[in-house]
Amino acid sequence: TDGNANEFLQSNGSGVLTWAEAGGGKIAQYKHDYDSASIGLSNTSWTDTNLSIAFTPTSASNRILLKGMVQVYVNGEPSYHGNMEYKVLNGSSDIMETYSAYTGYGGNEANWNGMLPFNVYETNASNTNERTYKVQVRNSDTNSGAHYNQYGGYSALEIWEIDY
Repeated sequence: TDGNANEFLQSNGSGVLTWAEAGGGKIAQYKHDYDSASIGLSNTSWTDTNLSIAFTPTSASNRILLKGMVQVYVNGEPSYHGNMEYKVLNGSSDIMETYSAYTGYGGNEANWNGMLPFNVYETNASNTNERTYKVQVRNSDTNSGAHYNQYGGYSALEIWEIDY
């Protein structure tokens, strides 16, 4: 038999298909930001990147999803690991754990250049106040080299508001 509008075929695991109503929500809002500005990281202080999105949820009961990628270049020295860290903030508050990119000591394993994703972060909107999500980076060991968006790289931040 045919299903109804907004239904899909679902398996119950025994090879039998039944019609079920689609769950989840719809995208109420999507915003993104891309950044290609290079930052040489020569100190251990957190530095703002150009990845920044002012975001105003349309409903306090909606869910907010964030994800992104940071272009990282790190190089170690003969007796130090290369290290770069990055994190996401909502205003001045950290909302995601700090992520680190490490290399080995000197030699071929001492350089690394590539894109590192940060995990999807999900939270309730809680209110409809505007907030600004941003990405910060730093070099946690100045004995080594670290760059954000080195060699023509780019980084991205994306935000979805999901209406449940």
